[in-house]
Amino acid sequence: GALLLLVSKALLVTALVRRSGISAMTAWQTGLLLAVGGEFGFALLAIALDAQVIGVELGQIVLTSVLFSMIAGALLIRFNQTIARRLVSIRRNAEPEVPNMAIDESNPPVLIGGYGRVGHTIAVLLQNSGIPCVAFDVDPKRVAQGRADGNQVLYGDISDPELMVAIHVERTPLVILTVDDSVIALRTVAFLRSIAPHVPIVVRARDLAATSQLLAAGATHAYPEAIEASLRLGATAMKILCVPDNDIELIVQGVRDWDYQPVLEDEHVQ
Repeated sequence: GALLLLVSKALLVTALVRRSGISAMTAWQTGLLLAVGGEFGFALLAIALDAQVIGVELGQIVLTSVLFSMIAGALLIRFNQTIARRLVSIRRNAEPEVPNMAIDESNPPVLIGGYGRVGHTIAVLLQNSGIPCVAFDVDPKRVAQGRADGNQVLYGDISDPELMVAIHVERTPLVILTVDDSVIALRTVAFLRSIAPHVPIVVRARDLAATSQLLAAGATHAYPEAIEASLRLGATAMKILCVPDNDIELIVQGVRDWDYQPVLEDEHVQ
């Protein structure tokens, strides 16, 4: 019971902290420190016993588990950094080896942040156009799949400042962010703009609100995914109905130029 409590709390807290963009080392340290049971657990246990939600025997097991976890907490606190460093090292060793990225200064590649469905599509389009590109993703499976697809996909977090500095992001002609996380996208745009103000940044956004935030942070272009998909569907419909291509392009571009205002739903429409 104590082991289950420690492991489950450590993993949950570590995942939450890591999700917020904090480094893996700090996330594991935080998870280990907060993994132990506490006084609040005793209070909940007393209420559960008083309300007869759980039996006395199970209550004794839970009580003993919390006590053992608190005893183990002393060791987790004492050796916190050592354990966290070991856990980070194990994960890194389990991840695919990242090859050195050689930047051709005469023809530097476009950088793509995220190799999900959007990143994959963009990489294929660029490769078919003869434009070199390199994608980064934190999912080893996506990295492996990208390489199997014949694209240059490396393991790495596009929001990591150390990575961006190491690959000399200021040399790339374009950065395309396809990550499906507004917080990470905003942080990445702000950092890239600070170290490479001349590099264009094109970003995928969830909605119009995220688009505005990304543009304010320094993105060159930000496209709300749902609205853009609707525009393409509308454009296809007009083409089928024999509307001239030039008129279609003018209509679609006009919507973009007006910050998508002509197609926004009324706030009362559900």
